[in-house]
Amino acid sequence: MSITHGSCCVNDEINIKYHQHNFEKILKNNNGKVTGANDLNRFCKIDNINQIQLTNCANSIVGKKLDWNWEYFHSGEPAGLHTDYERRYYDTDYNDTIVGIIIPLNWNSRQPYTVNYNKVATEPRKLIYRRGEMRYKDTDEIIDYRGSLNWWDWNYDDEVIKYNPIGSGYLGEYANLKVDSVYKWELGTLMVFDAARWHSSSWFLSSRQIPQSYKTSREYKRAIIGFGSITTKLDRKNKK
Repeated sequence: MSITHGSCCVNDEINIKYHQHNFEKILKNNNGKVTGANDLNRFCKIDNINQIQLTNCANSIVGKKLDWNWEYFHSGEPAGLHTDYERRYYDTDYNDTIVGIIIPLNWNSRQPYTVNYNKVATEPRKLIYRRGEMRYKDTDEIIDYRGSLNWWDWNYDDEVIKYNPIGSGYLGEYANLKVDSVYKWELGTLMVFDAARWHSSSWFLSSRQIPQSYKTSREYKRAIIGFGSITTKLDRKNKK
């Protein structure tokens, strides 16, 4: 299934104000998975009734019946370079994450964007930038895309710098990349994206460095994040 970046209006069945208040209540109860540098991010589960509603809306948008998993996401740290194309094996089948959806809820920061770059993963293995390199999450294998270990040899496209300014904490991740497309966060819209495409958040903080703690962090963005996947029966003779 080929997925291209695109945005559209949110279905009327998705009540943005309800989800804003519901997520706020969950955060106040400290219910969520803590992630990110300095523990600045929170992933929170969405109840089954809303999972079903969001799934029905998503499948009508992508035009295919997929399995979906939905979470609320509070981001106090700009999400760095990564992909979400990933395969998970189970007893009798395997599951490939192929498409993502972002539904903005609110933000207290500079205008957020999601930036898609000119590289696409060819294997269903999650890539994430960590410890100075783009790596496969499962093996830590490094993917060389900058051509040199020397930062003074790296080049930065003007469009990349527009969303990741000089001096911002994660600029080095985006050397030698070009922007493929950009989604401007706007209430009442959503973004559909190919899980295999390299992407990141824009630098939405007013400071060039991230806050030292969640308690002192004042800038953030919040969204509903969903990932759609296809399940395939497992041929054990050809399992890789």
